[in-house]
Amino acid sequence: MALNSRPSLKRSLRFLGSVDGQRKAGLLAGADCLWMPALWEEPFGLTLIEALISGTPVLGTRRGALPEIVSEDVGRLGDTLEELIASRGLIDQLDPHACRRRAERWFTHTRMAEEYVRMYQHYLSSGRLPEGRPTS
Repeated sequence: MALNSRPSLKRSLRFLGSVDGQRKAGLLAGADCLWMPALWEEPFGLTLIEALISGTPVLGTRRGALPEIVSEDVGRLGDTLEELIASRGLIDQLDPHACRRRAERWFTHTRMAEEYVRMYQHYLSSGRLPEGRPTS
């Protein structure tokens, strides 16, 4: 989704509606950042992972899974619109390669499968789920 509503901070931004596939990948790779001002407890944040794998930093709120996904080297989080706008200037200093490295380190299909196996094995041997692992 390239903007899911019509807000704009610059006249050069325009609403594109739903996009997917190669077009979405191209838009993310060419974006200055992914703007994710979640007002809900985002359960995972697939759009964040898509941005990071494209080398695009994230600017969002501290809601739901965002703090687990967005570290200081790949984005900025804030609690208010004013904090997010103030943090926007710092986004340009972030390394796109760091964004991709973080996504590849923690959020690939292989990593997710390894973690599922770890959790199932622990549960089968102990009857309880293991502690989660920090992503930082």
